[in-house]
Amino acid sequence: MSKISKTKSDYIYSLAYQVFNLLFPIFLTPYTARALGATSIGIYTYLGTIISYFAMFAKLGVDNLGSRKIAKNRENKTKLSKAFFSVYIIQFVMSFLMTTFYIIFSLLFLKDNISVALIRGISLFATIFDVWWVFSGLEKFKINILKNTIIRIITFILIIIFVKNSTDLWKYALILSLSDLILNLLWLVFLKKEIKFVKLSFKEVRKEIKPSILLFLPNLARSVYQSFDKIMLGNMICMTEVGLYEQGYKLTKIPLTLIYALSSIMLPKSSNLLSKNKMNELKKNIETSLNFITFAIIPMCFGLIAIADKLIPLMMGKEFIKSASVLKLLSISTIFISFGDIIRNQYLMPAEKDIIFIKFTLLGAVTNFITNLLLIPKYGCVGAAIGTVVAELFVLFYTLFSVKKVLPVWKYLKNTIPVILKSCIMLLAVILIGHIKLSTIKVIFLQVLFGIFIYIILNFKYFTHMLRGVIKYEKTSK
Repeated sequence: MSKISKTKSDYIYSLAYQVFNLLFPIFLTPYTARALGATSIGIYTYLGTIISYFAMFAKLGVDNLGSRKIAKNRENKTKLSKAFFSVYIIQFVMSFLMTTFYIIFSLLFLKDNISVALIRGISLFATIFDVWWVFSGLEKFKINILKNTIIRIITFILIIIFVKNSTDLWKYALILSLSDLILNLLWLVFLKKEIKFVKLSFKEVRKEIKPSILLFLPNLARSVYQSFDKIMLGNMICMTEVGLYEQGYKLTKIPLTLIYALSSIMLPKSSNLLSKNKMNELKKNIETSLNFITFAIIPMCFGLIAIADKLIPLMMGKEFIKSASVLKLLSISTIFISFGDIIRNQYLMPAEKDIIFIKFTLLGAVTNFITNLLLIPKYGCVGAAIGTVVAELFVLFYTLFSVKKVLPVWKYLKNTIPVILKSCIMLLAVILIGHIKLSTIKVIFLQVLFGIFIYIILNFKYFTHMLRGVIKYEKTSK
């Protein structure tokens, strides 16, 4: 299989995995929104955000460090195994410690929701067995899809059967937490085929602590402006606002599936290219990725903005109408995130530019925190969404400024202008279609259908070129 074919295949598998992970909560959202209500969803989200911070300390930058090391050593099983254990020992110790600390924290500070808090702790314990980074570094994406599909379908069915109203929040938490644990335990079945046991000295493990911490710090700082706003909402306003914010946030994950799928396969590929000093090939990959992601994500985000006011009440009920404003704002931030993540995951991370990573995430964290303090008291979940948009914009500017001497940044930005203009035309057309006097579900269907049609017409030459490329590739590969 050629490199091009392998990359396409990996992307399809990675995208399938990300899409399924996305569709699982999306399909559940209409049911859980009505069964649990905004307050219970707010409680679950609030506790989940706290869990995410403990989990972050538990993994301590291992995901990125491990994937990078596995990618660089995958051609020798002994080196690969040493790379695995030198990183995994850190993960194992930290995960055990963080689970213990979380239990103590819950008993002291989460007494109002102690049963749900402790049940959610199962997901934190599951991080001990989360070694997805090994298979990411090996660029083996197929095995994740089947196991994920089976477990998530069973989980979906259990939630429909057992979760009926807000008093069933603990059942909802238990089903999802056990799902996380089982999914991570299954990694051990596949891991033994890739890794053999090797002895390591303490010195070999200790030398990985510093780079792990360097990768952890930007993750921690970035989480401040990506999830800490939920904690601030819960403490400054109420759990209901957290629930409203979360339901709007969930739908912005639709376009982000493309970037997450691409990043999961390109980070190890980029690390491997840099280890072989193939900078020109790396730059070509980055430009191709940016063109593709820009072309796909900008119209998707504009489309969500156009249909938000009708989509949210239809999916979740009138209780969540405020989530439509959150969705619109966070769709804008999604564009900034997608552009910046390509640069981060395909250059900064593989090139081990960890200091730059730390600087721009700290900038984003401080910006978001200050904006939240000013806006959340008056605007609630909408203020938190504005804070995220501002933070992501600052982070993107700093990221581009940091790499302008190495990468052709202005060329990348110039390429986005036609896409933005065409997406604006599509946006206006979709909004106009929304005024048709039909049932909500029919109007949304027409909006989506005509939005896609209009965007294809506006980019007819591009789609024709892409189709010719696929046909040509298929002929030459036979």
